[in-house]
Amino acid sequence: MSSDSVRARRLGEDYDATIGAHGPSDEADERYLAIDEEILLDLDDLDATELSRLMAVVRASIERSCTIEPSVAGGIALTKTVNGVPL
Repeated sequence: MSSDSVRARRLGEDYDATIGAHGPSDEADERYLAIDEEILLDLDDLDATELSRLMAVVRASIERSCTIEPSVAGGIALTKTVNGVPL
């Protein structure tokens, strides 16, 4: 993922992450109508400032390096969250 190295620098090389994508689909047309990308991380050791900074750099990294969003932009709604918080 485009934000892997950013997360590793702030959470440590051995951080755990669960990454998923889900959304409603149109079975007749065999296509997704929207995609929700979700990153789940253990952020218990971060204070509010560290958490805010992590969210900002993850967002920036995804905006700069993600190839999925430009590929589907305009044709589908795409949302991104970290632990339920929108990026």
